[in-house]
Amino acid sequence: MARARIIPVDYYEFTKRLRKAADTGTRIEKSEPEKWQAYVDEHKINEIAMHSWGRSKFGGSTPVILNTDSEWDGYYVYSKDEEAALKWVWEGEMKKPDAADKEAARHDRDRRSTDRAFTYEIAPVNY
Repeated sequence: MARARIIPVDYYEFTKRLRKAADTGTRIEKSEPEKWQAYVDEHKINEIAMHSWGRSKFGGSTPVILNTDSEWDGYYVYSKDEEAALKWVWEGEMKKPDAADKEAARHDRDRRSTDRAFTYEIAPVNY
C-alpha cells in the first residue's frame, strides 16, 4: 500500500520551476478553486496535513501546485522568509535524491539543530 510523504526540495531550483510554471500557465493557485480542487482530489493530497507541516516548519507557508507533467509536478508549500519548500509525494512517485535534494535536506537538518540549541532550557538541580 502506498503512503504519502512530505519531502524537502531545493528552494532555489523550486523558485526557477515556479517562475517557469507561471510563464507557461501550469501554476495553480488557491485562488482558482475549480482547478485546485480537481488536482487535490485526483492526487489524493491531504491539504490539512501539508498546511500543518508548512506552518510548523516555517511559521507560515504558501501552498501552490505545479502541473507541469515533469518530475516537478506536484503540491508544494514554501516560505520566502525561510527559503525552503516541501513537496507532497506518494512513495511510488519518489525518485532517488540527487545532490541538490541531499544539500537541501542537510541545510534543513543543520537549521533545525541550530534552532533546537536555543529552545531548550536547562533546569537547575536541587540537591
